[in-house]
Amino acid sequence: MHYVPSTEVVEGIGPFLDICRPTDSFELLFVRLLSVDSLNAQRKSFSTDPDEQCSDSDSLNIDARTDEDSLEDLITSVGGHGRFQILVWSIGLGTKISVAMVFLYMSFAGATTDWWCVRGDVNGDDVVNTTVDVIQLEGNESLYKTCEVNDTRCSQYRFDMSSKTIVNEWHLVCDRKWVSSTVTSLQWAGILMGALLSGQVADIWGRRKTCIVLLACQVLSCLANAFSPTWIFFAATRFFTGLGGGGYQVVHLSLLMEFTDIKWRTLLGAVPTWHVGKCLNALVAWLLQDWQYVGIVCSVITLPFLIAWWFMPESIRWLLVHERVDEAQAILCDVARRNGKAKPDVSRTRALVRTEVSRARANRLYSFRDLFRSWNLTRRTLTLSFIWFSNGAVNYFFAFGAETLSGDLYVNIFLMAIADIPGVLVVGRRWTGFLFNMLAAVATLGIVIIHFTDLEDSSRSAVIRGLAFTAKLAVGGAGNALMVFTSENFPTVIRTIGIGACNTAARVGGILAPQLVFLYTSHPVLPYVISAVLMVGSSVGCLTMRETNDKPLEDVLLK
Repeated sequence: MHYVPSTEVVEGIGPFLDICRPTDSFELLFVRLLSVDSLNAQRKSFSTDPDEQCSDSDSLNIDARTDEDSLEDLITSVGGHGRFQILVWSIGLGTKISVAMVFLYMSFAGATTDWWCVRGDVNGDDVVNTTVDVIQLEGNESLYKTCEVNDTRCSQYRFDMSSKTIVNEWHLVCDRKWVSSTVTSLQWAGILMGALLSGQVADIWGRRKTCIVLLACQVLSCLANAFSPTWIFFAATRFFTGLGGGGYQVVHLSLLMEFTDIKWRTLLGAVPTWHVGKCLNALVAWLLQDWQYVGIVCSVITLPFLIAWWFMPESIRWLLVHERVDEAQAILCDVARRNGKAKPDVSRTRALVRTEVSRARANRLYSFRDLFRSWNLTRRTLTLSFIWFSNGAVNYFFAFGAETLSGDLYVNIFLMAIADIPGVLVVGRRWTGFLFNMLAAVATLGIVIIHFTDLEDSSRSAVIRGLAFTAKLAVGGAGNALMVFTSENFPTVIRTIGIGACNTAARVGGILAPQLVFLYTSHPVLPYVISAVLMVGSSVGCLTMRETNDKPLEDVLLK
């Protein structure tokens, strides 16, 4: 069960933010969906025949409404948790399975299999599958994962092709060993770009059309990945894959929340589709063991959801802001019909236009600069942004660094995926964030210490694996606590902007994470030292923040 702040003003925000953890979906937030006015509005009731169809006569009685409604009131009246919502949730949340697979695709596709540096010719192709082949390589003065032989730079490489990744496909070792991690960073740069641009595009095109375009971008770029002729083309298409998935994570959430009443929004955060996608990524990689086939599967899995999005309704709030009342009314009537509720009077829908347009204009009064209006706000913004950055960097360092752990690659990918699931159950704020960040720091420092012990290799590897799982679990728990804590530290009028800024910092951390994996290849201890420092810094950062538990939220900016 997710924690929901008890303060009346923030009722409903907690469940909304719980879905948007910086370590998983990192969704940019649209907290204006849960504005103070809408949360405190009076619930209205009205009586009409549920079997009636919408007609032109609905335009009568425009003055029948005496008190101001909110969109949340209207959604509740037509059914905020019925059959219609189940359909919308299935499509919107189900799509996250494929997005999660795409995000974690490089944990397998970018992994480095066994390879040998060879001087001289060794009969044939680049495949090494048998012990005889290995002996033959050793006889030709080859060395395991070494770039020089007797002070001579290697001119040939032989790879174990039992698993096909982009590394053995394009010989991305030695002088090219930076490519795999850079491709992953480019993917995360695309995710960041998608998150930054998609909200603006959705305001112009609409939520539904934007989601369709973004998912189409993901499908086509994933398919292009699978048939990439060169690693340069592969890197370019990974950027667009990230752009599509990152943008979708931002836009789809506001639409799903909008069709769901406040009391049931917690359920959206409890559906573990993101974690299912991460685990499915490990399963598909294990079954196929070929980066091209896995890429095709990612594309194919997304395709049914892309088709389903053609039948999704447009955002009612977006339609009202653009004064397209008839379309909004038609959608509301369809929701009421599917949920067996009375259809809404069109006068209520028309009256909401003024409210939504005013709210949209009010949101434009504040900008990113307001996060630094005072020293107190500046300190909060910088501290929380650092914590989010650290959380994103360390979490995805362990996710993409599954290949650096001992044991089976596919088991490690799966373990790093399920490590986040217990974190969903974490509740709390300042002290919870401190304790989980500190636990991650201790586990990571434990890995550093183990590297310098005299334990047998098998024992050392097992301990490091366990500590890595613990650190990943702790980072996930800290991220979950961080969501509510962050939302309560920004005044209502700039809450969306503040969380968006922190979200951006987390994406930048995701860009750094693959570079930590790359650093591991030359300095195996240093990435863990950096991760431990980031986690300790995050723990200290939590302690420097004010406690928000049972404290009233700030609504306006104070001088």
